[in-house]
Amino acid sequence: DHNLVCSRKQGMKCYIEHHQGRLLSISSTPFNPNLQLHLSEPLGEGARLGAAAPNVSTFAPLPLKCGVVHEVEAFERGLVVYHTPLNEHGHWGNYEVTLLDPADLTKTVGSIKFPPDVSLVLPNNNPSSSQTHLNIKVHSYTKPMKQLSIPFSKFSVSRGRLISRGRYEVYRDIAQSGGVEVPLTVIAKEECLVECTPCLFLTYGCYGETLLGTLETLPRQLLDAGWKVVLCHVRGGGELGRNWYLQGVGGAKENSVLDTLNCVKHIHSLNLTTPTLSALHASSSGALIAARAACAVPGIVSKLVLRFPFLDLEAAMADPALPLSSEEKDEWGTGSTGFAPLDLSDITLQSDVLFTVAGCDRRAPPWHTANFIASLKNEARAHVHLLGEADHTGFSEVADEVETSFLLEDGGTKNRSGFWERIKFNFFAK
Repeated sequence: DHNLVCSRKQGMKCYIEHHQGRLLSISSTPFNPNLQLHLSEPLGEGARLGAAAPNVSTFAPLPLKCGVVHEVEAFERGLVVYHTPLNEHGHWGNYEVTLLDPADLTKTVGSIKFPPDVSLVLPNNNPSSSQTHLNIKVHSYTKPMKQLSIPFSKFSVSRGRLISRGRYEVYRDIAQSGGVEVPLTVIAKEECLVECTPCLFLTYGCYGETLLGTLETLPRQLLDAGWKVVLCHVRGGGELGRNWYLQGVGGAKENSVLDTLNCVKHIHSLNLTTPTLSALHASSSGALIAARAACAVPGIVSKLVLRFPFLDLEAAMADPALPLSSEEKDEWGTGSTGFAPLDLSDITLQSDVLFTVAGCDRRAPPWHTANFIASLKNEARAHVHLLGEADHTGFSEVADEVETSFLLEDGGTKNRSGFWERIKFNFFAK
């Protein structure tokens, strides 16, 4: 029996907060990707949504360049928006935290602008709406996480001076992909940025999630050994907002594969690495994107690393016992309008592949990987590492060690034939 403050729209992304006795939301839709502020009439003392829902009195564009909102917090001193705006060229910009005027939320008090190596900014224990400082966590590609407490009165300065220089350099680039500009983040030691060195490409492009990296999660052993790490922010992810995600869903999922390929080709064209020095890494659903890319252009990378890979789309859709079945139909589509199954019958994979498989994984069971490998014309290039007690998200440190060993020297994967024979016996012999 609750009345709607704002009607639901397909594809809407919305943040809800209470501010000075009013209910407000910040939202965007695929048809109007610019961020809109929806502000209700005052709720009144003891008012509740239900018997008398407030009327929405304001539908106003926010004073922010269209980008991605990550979080919203309301304080007496204003509304704080954590976001990555688009820069003057329409490209994905650097992280900002913006304070909106409490007297007029369509006006900006100021913004905290962070340098390019900052990969994520999050709220950090802000318990009171009347507090005078904003507490945040700043994650970086190049430095350990840092906790900051910033007075609201200082919302007008760059925070670059608060962040000391890290051990690696970061720069942003753009790859052309079918007339679309796809952002890249390149990380390396300073002396390796412009040299031709080994390179690890990371891709995902699913569920509107942003591909992020922090110093704690990046393969530092590779970076210290002179590798570059390139994050490919492909369509299907959330880097450029809701429309960016929708351009990589269902029948448009091929755009995620195309973008991945063009990101790799772009770095190759700059002579920053070569196919024989390149590796492609993806996890979970991103593994299907990476595998599709490596199969579409055999030899574009020399190594492929797939962690807890979701590879057998048809089997996941058909099995109602798997937790992915219903939501995957929205992400990958079905029938002629969906993402076509990966046909390996005529493909000779020219990359060495490491599959890190979790024995207790219900989302991407080991037998899906087994079916995939059995379909390869040259399965001898496949290496499998089983984490017997792991589920879909566990044992990441062990997986990091195995994958780094594989990329640097192929260590830790050569004597896995016993596991592969058990996989074939357990799942193919039944």
